Amino acid sequence: MTYFFNSARKYVIIYHTNFDGKSNVSHVKHRNYESWIKTHFPNWSMIEKIDNPYPFDTKDTDNTSDDDFYMFKIMGRLLFLVIMLIDKVS
Repeated sequence: MTYFFNSARKYVIIYHTNFDGKSNVSHVKHRNYESWIKTHFPNWSMIEKIDNPYPFDTKDTDNTSDDDFYMFKIMGRLLFLVIMLIDKVS
């Protein structure tokens, strides 16, 4: 995840679940990465979440999933500094 955010210049798009939890499939691990991003990359902001048009269905596991699209954008330096100042005042 660090590599993606350090490499991106403007946007990062993630297609995954965004909650901590166990999966019934060994190669899948659910993570709440949004809180991790806020901690490690506070100058990035989630700008949009696009719900999966094919939400998970136990009757059709080959064509459905729990994943959604999450779009993050890096904030300009000035906007980031203003937000940091507001957080300190609050």
